[in-house]
Amino acid sequence: MCGDSGNDVDLFKVEGVFGVAVSNSHPELREFAEGEVRGGNDRVLLASRECAGGIVEALGRFGLAGE
Repeated sequence: MCGDSGNDVDLFKVEGVFGVAVSNSHPELREFAEGEVRGGNDRVLLASRECAGGIVEALGRFGLAGE
């Protein structure tokens, strides 16, 4: 799942979901994602790029991009 606002936090908590918070996310989501990453959750990515660039980054990180 991809998110950019605080109301997306609950989606990141769904068991087994892979999630990316794009770099231009609202502070509430960024803080949540940062905490997950610091805690070792390898299914959450705080992207270094914003908008669609962050989604592309996540596709590569999670091995979901086509060849």
